[in-house]
Amino acid sequence: MNKTELIEKIAEETGLSKTDAKKAVEAFFNATRVSLRKGEKISLVGFGTFSVRNRRARKGRNPQTGKELIIAFKEIIIFKSSPKIFKFETESSDPEIQKPSTKISTKKRTNDTGPRRR
Repeated sequence: MNKTELIEKIAEETGLSKTDAKKAVEAFFNATRVSLRKGEKISLVGFGTFSVRNRRARKGRNPQTGKELIIAFKEIIIFKSSPKIFKFETESSDPEIQKPSTKISTKKRTNDTGPRRR
């Protein structure tokens, strides 16, 4: 789903015009941007949490030349989904919401032995 499809879906579900739905989506995006730039955490119960983390500066290597370089400090946005996002009600009023045909696992893999070595 892209932004246009999201706007159309919101307009359809809420009875808003597409213009009003677009304003609502844009307002959500802008509020999210502002909060994340301030370093605030955004928790949407039943959906997930957005937060900002700092990635420290580190040494890297240019794959073409092999020359060592410094990769700069960077702030990154993290999204952690709620476990409830994949739970489906058995009697949903929306015909588009159906149980997935394959089981979606949110558990960590048990065969991981720790950090990968290069």
